[in-house]
Amino acid sequence: RFCEALIDLAQEWGVTRVVTFAAMAAPTRPESDARVFGAATDPEILKELQAVGVKVLTEGKIKGMNGLLLSVAAERSIGGFCLLGEFPFFARAVVNPKASAAVLRVFARLARLELNLTALDTDAIEVERVLSDHLSVLEDEAERASKSANGDHDEAPPEVPDVTRKIDALPGRVSARIEELFERARGDRTKAYELKAELDRHAVFDDYEDRFLDLFKEAE
Repeated sequence: RFCEALIDLAQEWGVTRVVTFAAMAAPTRPESDARVFGAATDPEILKELQAVGVKVLTEGKIKGMNGLLLSVAAERSIGGFCLLGEFPFFARAVVNPKASAAVLRVFARLARLELNLTALDTDAIEVERVLSDHLSVLEDEAERASKSANGDHDEAPPEVPDVTRKIDALPGRVSARIEELFERARGDRTKAYELKAELDRHAVFDDYEDRFLDLFKEAE
């Protein structure tokens, strides 16, 4: 009802387009540029988004008021779109100024506005540094956990004779370990780096890539 009331008010004021902002967790690194994804109420608006470099959101869903407002607007024949800033999935609980700045830059182009984003860019540098340090710790822990689970300790991993081998060629204990890590990663995305290390170790990431990426496709 609240969203309906807002759209009623928007119609009274003659609003012709509704815009919402959201965030989307993705398997990206802190130092990577934050991409902006978008969804729109009609194809023409979607073309406008693509013209300024927005990636079309083809999977997942937009939760909460960000998605509901667009849905109600579309029912009332009001156009609209949502811009989603990409951020590293392991940093869900951290404010991400880089993603915010990326979304605002796109919006500024679409709305023909001049925005001063210096403060956000400055904060983004510091947050990126902290997240990169945290990620390094996670990756080190994942590598140690993977070695320990496979009884390798400090030994170098065995050579893989055929890096394109299929997953059905994996030993049973390895397959079971991978499935266990997938299950853990579904409940805790920070476990995904341990899973990735295990897949890379056995040179089967390509075979599991779709399942791995599916862990992070739900937009927020």
